[in-house]
Amino acid sequence: MKKRLFLLLMLTGLFISGFSQKSDFYYVSPSNGSKFINPEQVLLLKTHSKIISFDKTLIELGSLNGKTNFTVRVEDGNMVFITPEKPLKRNSEYTLMMKEGAVSYVDGKSSPFTLKFETEKQDNTEMLTEFYKKSVEFRPEQSQIKKSQSEFKYSPKVEGNNYPSDFPVPEIINYDDPDPMPLLLNIGPFLNQNFSQYIMILDTYGIPLYYRKTNAVDLKVLPDGNLTYCNWDYFNAAVNYYIIVDDQLKTIDTIRTGNGYFIDFHDLLVMENGHYLTMAYDPQVVDMSQIVPGGQTDAIVVGAILQEVDDQQNVYWQWSSWDHFEITDATYDIDLTAPTIDYVHTNAFEFDLDGNLLLSSRHMDEITKINFETGDIIWRMGVKAKNNQFTFGDTVGWSHQHDIRVFPNGNMTVYDNGNLHKPYPFSQAVEYAVDQENMTAEKVWGYKQDNVFGFATGNNTRLPNDRVVIGWGIGTWPLLVSEVDLEGGKHFDLLGPDSSYIYRAIKQEWQHNVFTFNKDTLDFGEYDNYTPVSRTFKVTNQTNDTIEITSSYNQLDYFWLVTQLPQTIAPGEDINIIVNFQPQGTGIFNDVLTLNYDNADNTERIARQIVMTGRTKDIGVNEYLNDKVSVFPNPVTDRLNVSIDINGNKTIEIFNVMGEMVYKTATEDKEV
Repeated sequence: MKKRLFLLLMLTGLFISGFSQKSDFYYVSPSNGSKFINPEQVLLLKTHSKIISFDKTLIELGSLNGKTNFTVRVEDGNMVFITPEKPLKRNSEYTLMMKEGAVSYVDGKSSPFTLKFETEKQDNTEMLTEFYKKSVEFRPEQSQIKKSQSEFKYSPKVEGNNYPSDFPVPEIINYDDPDPMPLLLNIGPFLNQNFSQYIMILDTYGIPLYYRKTNAVDLKVLPDGNLTYCNWDYFNAAVNYYIIVDDQLKTIDTIRTGNGYFIDFHDLLVMENGHYLTMAYDPQVVDMSQIVPGGQTDAIVVGAILQEVDDQQNVYWQWSSWDHFEITDATYDIDLTAPTIDYVHTNAFEFDLDGNLLLSSRHMDEITKINFETGDIIWRMGVKAKNNQFTFGDTVGWSHQHDIRVFPNGNMTVYDNGNLHKPYPFSQAVEYAVDQENMTAEKVWGYKQDNVFGFATGNNTRLPNDRVVIGWGIGTWPLLVSEVDLEGGKHFDLLGPDSSYIYRAIKQEWQHNVFTFNKDTLDFGEYDNYTPVSRTFKVTNQTNDTIEITSSYNQLDYFWLVTQLPQTIAPGEDINIIVNFQPQGTGIFNDVLTLNYDNADNTERIARQIVMTGRTKDIGVNEYLNDKVSVFPNPVTDRLNVSIDINGNKTIEIFNVMGEMVYKTATEDKEV
């Protein structure tokens, strides 16, 4: 009898209110009419006016199963959190009914309000894990992958830097004055297991400043200088989270999604209020026979959830693709008759200049702009997107794109994987000038390389100096990353082992504070032609733990470490490191010394570098070389011993180390 009475009251409230939530609330989560809501959902309503008081007795939440007890919390004066005391029941329709006057504002009382939503039919945790497992098993056609391999040969220098046996050693080629910021990425195996996956931070020559053996992806520096990455397990979606580490690489926080969703690895942003923008994938059972001919009656269809959360998993904003997209919005290559359908595949987001959200949906070929206050769609864009609202100046656009970003001038960049380009797929970094008032998009810049097609992942990042770092994604090995300028000039290519892949590659300022040096440069001055010149610098342990400098690395034999390693440093203590310099021949010599702190099994490294420079007294040949020699060897691939005969007088050996020209004369008894 009570259940029927409650249902009658809800229906009466629905009739009276007329779905009047817009009169009092500019944002409601879940949206009115939402489906597939998790049992752990916390209801969130944001009011136009400041709340003075809240009368819980004028609110009812329930379903055909009866009333649901809940608590009410008001935050920041306009956000109402209604939290059920127990998880909601699955496969049920719920109604929230607020009677007139339930909320008192500074300018009056609330109107009647009714919200209806449906919970998910069944627990989807296992479906999500199975979906991620299948994504690991996916492989493109080998003929497409082989196109990317023809121009690049991977042959890294692996000796001398104490690399783990399963480390995917990066190799830098085509080096030409790259941006000096560190490069952050992961390198992992795609088709074989000859090496393991590592996240890493590299200097401009590919020498690790940090690495860690882990399945993590999406490594980046946050605005406060801390590092974050997604600790990822394809085979257990429930354990995944973003980890945040400080400048001593200590874990200070973990970020997960709320309301019962499991965080996805594709992207994370830090908001101005200290909260995090996150995403989750949301598989649900859908009768696709009612949507497309031949559809499965029990298909698993994967939607997407966006959330603003704090570090306690409290949700302050939630957006669901189920409320705003149709399954049939997917591109033509997404089989809607399959048993599992990934129809949207969100993979990146970015706040536009006006504070609203730009969302990349790979399997709709669409960039969507979402009102971050209301959750409503503002516009939809993409040459090949079914719901495109823009006029494009080109007919190619992007296909199965990744990584949407916006510039201060309003231009937008996309990494175009290019899966559906005709007559053959190719990948490119593209930039568009977007006129949101007149709804036009004009391609103003693009870059691609012959025979390079990364069928998934990747990114397109603009640096402050207008260089572009392109992570080519999966399927382009050995080529993984390139840095280019806006004129198309190349500044480096990074190669990896056979079948390797990256998720994203970005350059950002970063420095740890595990151990420090008391100087940035060791200047050895002039070599006296007789005995080695020694210099000393101090290494200080800045942590509360004992650390050990385990190994070192530098390029030239003319500089060498006198201090024997390993060296243990107690917390807060320091040690002196002695380095010698003794060149062969005449010239100016520059090198970089890397000191490594490796853990016991060498699965994690923390490194710091110091520049070394020295010279000999007789360097008059420098001016001669500047006049007579116009082509110098590549500083990475041809570091040593390029012989050049100048006017038949003598042989000059020229080589480049760390971007500086270094030379020596083959004989010392003849003047040039």
